[in-house]
Amino acid sequence: MPSEGQSVVLGPHQGRRYDMGAIQAVFKADRPETLGRFSISEWWLDARHEGPGAHKHDDNDEIFYVIEGTASILVGDTWHQMAKGSLCVIPRGTMHDFRNESASRMGLLNVYVGGPFEEMMPMIVDWYRDNPAKRIDWASAFGVAALRLLTDLDDGLRRYACPVLPHPRPCGGDPAIRRPSDERLFSAQGLGLARFL
Repeated sequence: MPSEGQSVVLGPHQGRRYDMGAIQAVFKADRPETLGRFSISEWWLDARHEGPGAHKHDDNDEIFYVIEGTASILVGDTWHQMAKGSLCVIPRGTMHDFRNESASRMGLLNVYVGGPFEEMMPMIVDWYRDNPAKRIDWASAFGVAALRLLTDLDDGLRRYACPVLPHPRPCGGDPAIRRPSDERLFSAQGLGLARFL
């Protein structure tokens, strides 16, 4: 193998696959192709499922690029709603996580810089076999009554062109109803529902 690594040409859906139930990973390039300098993989997450849990890497930077759906990505102590085409760079030592709060499948392209990643996959697959990814279940997490209240509130305000659920701009200047970029969707944020919408 040349000292520079090797060229990689893959078509859609090609790569080394790892199935972890609600999470699937497809490794496009890792130690064999990059001499262990970086790793490139796709991470797919079924609708309304938690990701790996908050963690950090002391020696590695990560880049996430949303290739399908909308991803919720934790960087430090802030969750970001990221649409298809969005990019997130996470420096080493930064707490991070991802999850899919939407009703559709979500995909991320991940570049793991400063070392290989795939060699950890057998251990990760085994862990997920015993600890399946958790489904985000709004009704059990917050109670059916709270969800009904939010839905009714959104339906009522939507009649006046002022929805509570994701909306492109503040409604009528009311600071209690905001765009969800900072996860403060409405003044009743104490219900804890904002991060799940």
